[in-house]
Amino acid sequence: MNYETVDVMNYTAVSFDIFDTLIKRMVTSPIEVFHLVEKALDNTFGIETHFYEKRIDAKNYTKNKNRYYCIDDIYAAIDLSQEQKKVAIRIEKETEIEICYPNKEIVDFFNRCKKQDKKIYLISDMYLDRKTIEAMLEKCGISGYLKMYISHEINKEKNGGDLFAFYLKENNLKASSVLHIGDNSKVDIISAKLCGMHTKKVRETFNAITYRKSEDLNKKEKCEFRGLLRLLEAHKSGIGNEWQSIGYECLGPLFWGFSNWLAKKLKDDKIDNVFFLSREGEILQKAFEALHRNEFACHYLYVSRRSLRTPSYAKCKSFDEIVKDISLPKSLTVKQFYDAIGIDYSVAENGVKAAGLTKDTILNGWEVDSNVALSQSFNYIKDKAFEIYSKQYSLINKYLNQNNFIGKVAIVDIGWNGTMQRALEDLCNQSRKVEIHGYYFGINEKKQLANSFTNGYIYDSNKNIEFQYYLMGMSGPLEMMMTAQHGTTLGYYDNRGNVFPILAKSEYFEDEKKIEAEPILEMQFGALHFVYKVSQNKFIAKKNIDGRIAIQNFYQFGKDPVSKHMKMFYGLKEYDGSVSSVMLDPNTKGLIGKHSVIKGFWQSSWKIAYLKDKIHVPLPYHKIYFWMRRKKR
Repeated sequence: MNYETVDVMNYTAVSFDIFDTLIKRMVTSPIEVFHLVEKALDNTFGIETHFYEKRIDAKNYTKNKNRYYCIDDIYAAIDLSQEQKKVAIRIEKETEIEICYPNKEIVDFFNRCKKQDKKIYLISDMYLDRKTIEAMLEKCGISGYLKMYISHEINKEKNGGDLFAFYLKENNLKASSVLHIGDNSKVDIISAKLCGMHTKKVRETFNAITYRKSEDLNKKEKCEFRGLLRLLEAHKSGIGNEWQSIGYECLGPLFWGFSNWLAKKLKDDKIDNVFFLSREGEILQKAFEALHRNEFACHYLYVSRRSLRTPSYAKCKSFDEIVKDISLPKSLTVKQFYDAIGIDYSVAENGVKAAGLTKDTILNGWEVDSNVALSQSFNYIKDKAFEIYSKQYSLINKYLNQNNFIGKVAIVDIGWNGTMQRALEDLCNQSRKVEIHGYYFGINEKKQLANSFTNGYIYDSNKNIEFQYYLMGMSGPLEMMMTAQHGTTLGYYDNRGNVFPILAKSEYFEDEKKIEAEPILEMQFGALHFVYKVSQNKFIAKKNIDGRIAIQNFYQFGKDPVSKHMKMFYGLKEYDGSVSSVMLDPNTKGLIGKHSVIKGFWQSSWKIAYLKDKIHVPLPYHKIYFWMRRKKR
């Protein structure tokens, strides 16, 4: 409900429940606190204490003996040594304080009651001691109440109304002039009404979060997702605009979850040397190091499909061998073809002219192996091309040596087809002993690399494989959001014995900045803001969450963006090398022609949202797109 409409002038006093009313916790449920304590306790004593189960058993045992139990009663019954009990109860109290945050809507109403000089009381059945509860209230900025009633201190509880009756009598309050605010229908609402009080029920809404739907999640996932929403709600102050909000809600959880999953996988696989691949790897490294600084040897490796593909051609002998396995778009220019095989057009120009082509001649990228004129243009500059390939082969190996790329290493990237890992393995198989383990958001089912070590956080051939197709339909905004400010790696050069990358100009950030530049920076700020805030909470920072939960907000954004966000992306482009595509083009019209709706759909890199924008009917567009991709396969 909207508490701004509640007229507090009708009441002489207002009482508030505390937990899940004034104060919320950044966890899925209260008992998740016990998991956090167990982890800290196990680390402290270097053993498995099984605290979680023992804590629940002790609470149940104590509750059966004494309905007005407190935390000391629980710890008197818990199956731990005295030293472990002492440490555990301290950690539990510290955890409760660390993970609490104010329920803004209710705290705002609390403060309005204060301004109107209403008598304010707090009433709780909580087992925590007064000092800890007061510390939590202080942290949440809650002060100015007259008294706080805690059930175990006076041996009365809210359920049934005894504690409410006691509170009313002690303060000489007329029940019909008192309002009680609480979240529990039975304990807060019915019990207070039994005493004649007015009530308002608190419902968890997450109104500060735009993408908060738990649709397409199972029951367990929905529960875990609610905890993630609480984290987002708790830390959103500092987000100043809608671009930042998109990054905060949609990328922040993904980076946090991926970073903790990656750290666990690296430890399980016993890998210390971690290489984040340019360019999406730059922001991934920032997020990872915010959470796991000094735990691993992290490096940023300037590589690209072109910079790795070019030296691999040194072992080829002909045009046919070069284009044999190359992956190209169906339509591209001659210049774009030579860019793809690592040859600047200035080198290829004479051969192109000799073959009767121009740099803008359109090619069928799926049939370049049978294009006679293109083959002739390459053969004209063949010696120069293979000289370039041989030189780049020598330089990439020197660059990898320079960065200690040897032995058992991890590479980290956004993923999809594993192209970079395959190229690195091909290069290293010729020159060095390297065991490469790839860690990605997802690795496509048909592209699972044979005889390679690959790991997908959100999906792979063993889990959530439908996301292979969903993310294809929303890849444009994701890859744009994650791009670094520097351009792609074209190759390498030697300067006084050290090898450096040759970088192209950034599609977004160099010369005259594109309109996408500022939104990219704002979205990245929002994403890292979430990661940095969570990293400061020692109990939550390194929590592991399933990839299906971490992607949920981006998934919602990608398949069903709210209207204001969709309009923000109108006309923005996503670049793949020199090829660009408008993600959402509001100007396409008609069914045929250069600017038709159908042509715009196939050119868009955000196809699911494109369908929604053009059809304007509430349909499951992600499922329609999934069906289309499956049929195309």
